[in-house]
Amino acid sequence: MTSFSALSLLLINIATSAMWTLLSLYLQDLRGLDTLTTALIMAVQPLAVALLSPLVGRTVDKNDNRIINIIGALFCTIGLLNLALLDINTSLFLVLTGLLLVGVGMGLFSTPTTRNVLASLTDKFYGIGSASLSTLIYIGQTLSLGVLLFILTGYMGDVQIVPGNYHLFIEGLHVSFLLFAVISAMVIGVTIYVERRIS
Repeated sequence: MTSFSALSLLLINIATSAMWTLLSLYLQDLRGLDTLTTALIMAVQPLAVALLSPLVGRTVDKNDNRIINIIGALFCTIGLLNLALLDINTSLFLVLTGLLLVGVGMGLFSTPTTRNVLASLTDKFYGIGSASLSTLIYIGQTLSLGVLLFILTGYMGDVQIVPGNYHLFIEGLHVSFLLFAVISAMVIGVTIYVERRIS
């Protein structure tokens, strides 16, 4: 089951990591926001993770609640689908909602899934296990950006983001977030399988 839990961590990072680049381009180039405002909006997601993760960790340690990470993956999927609805004139509230949902999802998902992986290891292999998880996360982030660049390049080529091709960027954004939502939905399936096997 360790390999499936690790797979779910890899997939969730593929599904969520490129969101930062995509939304940064959207907010600054299409919506004309300055870097500080963009950073404050984007901070919603990591803030939600930072607030939730310690609480989730304590809850899982005490109650061994095996449904929390499934709910987390579901929240991530809904958040990504929410972001797939963005358009040039979409309310920024939709962006904040999507980021909050993904942040809550990651806060619920990451801690119990990491715990599942490490709990299956003996003390002797904690270091190797932790290093392997970090490597998986970096691989997921790299693959996520690779997928995003492949999609945006397919829609826009090597042109700059200017008003004349905003519609191409938006099409690429829609496809990217829909694909990432599908990958996040796969995480739900993998996580359900893991939790059933553990229980």
